[in-house]
Amino acid sequence: MKNEAKLTDDKNLLGNWYSVKNNHYFEYFFENSKMYVFSTSSLDLFEYDYYIKNDSIFNSILLPSGKNGEYKFHSIIIDNDGSRLKLSTRTLERMVDSTETIDKFLNEKIDYDDLKKRVLSRERKFSNLIKKE
Repeated sequence: MKNEAKLTDDKNLLGNWYSVKNNHYFEYFFENSKMYVFSTSSLDLFEYDYYIKNDSIFNSILLPSGKNGEYKFHSIIIDNDGSRLKLSTRTLERMVDSTETIDKFLNEKIDYDDLKKRVLSRERKFSNLIKKE
């Protein structure tokens, strides 16, 4: 199935994103074929290979063995205007003017503890906004 797919060349998808859904905060980073997800509930950074076929994202988690698992359906892309990525499962917002993001960690400009502190700080900011609504 993957050989039928095309890796995204959509520049609107690449970069850092965040999502708040059901009071859970996540941060995402998309490269051409890699997707990283930081979960504040587990304080873990997950690495996936992904591809897009038609309007759907499929991903495969990188296993502790260093091998990829099976590719599975992740979500349908409903709309992407570059600042908001609306998926069938959640909406992601583009991160602007943020420092110490996933890409900085991947490029070894910050360590994991710095990344974790900044993500948790951003989570607190958004949880305060949700409580005010």
